[in-house]
Amino acid sequence: MAQPYAGGTAWDPIRNGVWISNGALLARRRSEHLRLHLPAVAGAAGCRQCRVTGLGNALRHQSGVMLDSFGNLYQMTYACPPAVTAICNTVCR
Repeated sequence: MAQPYAGGTAWDPIRNGVWISNGALLARRRSEHLRLHLPAVAGAAGCRQCRVTGLGNALRHQSGVMLDSFGNLYQMTYACPPAVTAICNTVCR
């Protein structure tokens, strides 16, 4: 069962599409066709217990960002499939 906070969307201005997630999977749809441009891939790389809780973009760096349920912030390329270029933990302890 998906957590109520899982998932998210973000606009991809580089490829004119939208990134979508249900918490476990990450995919991209093209806006003009509304079909999957990138088949669904695992959301939070390397973390089976994590769920995607937010998506966004960093236009200055021409990359996407993703937040997971463990407080990790991922910077990703807009490639197919996206490659993680940096991970930062945002949880204060």
